[in-house]
Amino acid sequence: MNKPSIFKNTAVITVIACLERALGFLYRIVLARLLGAEGVGIYQIALSHFFLFQTVAGGGIPVSLSRTLSRLNAEKQGGRAGGALLSALILAGGVSLFLTLIFLPLAGKIPLFATDAPVLKILLSSLTATAAYMAIKGFFWGNKKFLAPALFEIVEEISTVLLGVILLTSTQNLSPIEGASRAAWARSIAAVVVCAIACITLLFHRVKWSAPTPFLKPLAKAAAPITAVRSGATLVNAAVSALLPAMLVRAGMPQSDALQAFGVMTGMVMPLIGIPLTVIGSLAIVLVPELAEDHQKRNTKRLQEKVEKGIFFALAVPCLLIPLFMAVGKPLTALIYQNQLAGEMLQRIAFLLLPMSANAILVSILNSLGFEKQTFSFSMVGSAAFLLCILFLPAYVGIYAYPIGLLVSLTIEGICGWRLLKKHSPLSRSFYRKALLCIGLTAPLGLLGQLIWKGTSLLLGAWQSALCATALLVLCTVAVCAFLKLLPPIKIRKKNSRTP
Repeated sequence: MNKPSIFKNTAVITVIACLERALGFLYRIVLARLLGAEGVGIYQIALSHFFLFQTVAGGGIPVSLSRTLSRLNAEKQGGRAGGALLSALILAGGVSLFLTLIFLPLAGKIPLFATDAPVLKILLSSLTATAAYMAIKGFFWGNKKFLAPALFEIVEEISTVLLGVILLTSTQNLSPIEGASRAAWARSIAAVVVCAIACITLLFHRVKWSAPTPFLKPLAKAAAPITAVRSGATLVNAAVSALLPAMLVRAGMPQSDALQAFGVMTGMVMPLIGIPLTVIGSLAIVLVPELAEDHQKRNTKRLQEKVEKGIFFALAVPCLLIPLFMAVGKPLTALIYQNQLAGEMLQRIAFLLLPMSANAILVSILNSLGFEKQTFSFSMVGSAAFLLCILFLPAYVGIYAYPIGLLVSLTIEGICGWRLLKKHSPLSRSFYRKALLCIGLTAPLGLLGQLIWKGTSLLLGAWQSALCATALLVLCTVAVCAFLKLLPPIKIRKKNSRTP
């Protein structure tokens, strides 16, 4: 796949992912207004615990299967793809079914799940369907067919939104735990629906099934480090979701207020902070098989070019969004969530976009080059630092222990990952110049955005001033980036004219 194809596929996936993200925001608005901050907090805790089981069941299988199929295609053995897919389904289905049978009856008896056990049990009922669907996505990625999995995500999000609205509005005066349970049912049913659609789509591709035995051990071995890395991260998130409210209560905050603060931070603010991950995740999906193939063929020059473009893109996106959040964070969250606290949090922690985005693409690149074990060790060190912050900082900084701990963790992982990447794929000086210049513009543009918003708010209403400030800031940003030659040049092709 050439460079135009990479960015074309990335653009297509990004557009669909942005639509999915928009639907997700719409659903979060519904949850915030129907469940309240406490209900959102309970639902977020249950989701973080479910993601742990989901990751253990098949977190590394899609990437490993994608890499396996890329290798088979490079070796002209595409006819064996069916066996690789079947082995992935066996591994994901077997592990997920085992976890479901073990933890479904025990969830209420484990202290870690004490707050959200009823909601978690509902989510666990869809674990096997979710794991099978993840394996099928890896099959499509490995064959460089990115549209179908992206459409699956849209179908799942639409189903979740529709079911959630129906279930949450059919009864009034729901308690926080009842509302969170109904939201969990909506998500679980949607997961089963999208798994069925993915299986039907797979039938139309007429996959040539073959013996899975030759792939079971290699696939499990390749997926294990990735699963371990992602499981470590989700385990930390699961522990944080249980520890942070408890530490806030220990610091003197009422339990209801602690759950509300946790709900605002993780259910309202962090989804906005995670906006760049939608675009970067799309790029990573396209790049992983490309980088793996270039690495397999020892094509060093093309590998370096793709790595540099991928990392710079991952830095540029948050550098464009951070000034916007710094400028219009409060009116934005007031309009979306009707929550003033969310706006204050968003403005204060907007800088997290940068390390989150950079670390996301860096981990994907290193995994595609075969450094899963190293990224796992980096993740463990960062996670330990994160947990220490959650244990000791709430008494001093309250809920902001979460973003501070996340920043410390991402910084440690990023530094270690960057040092490893430099050894195996050195980056050019021009890349460092552009990257540092892009990052250096973030704070000045953020301050400019705040000045523009304050000026427009003197003349216009809340949302009008926010819209006007956003438009002016975007224009200023584009102008500055164009002047500094940070934007890609626009090439105009001239058609050959024929003289009569």
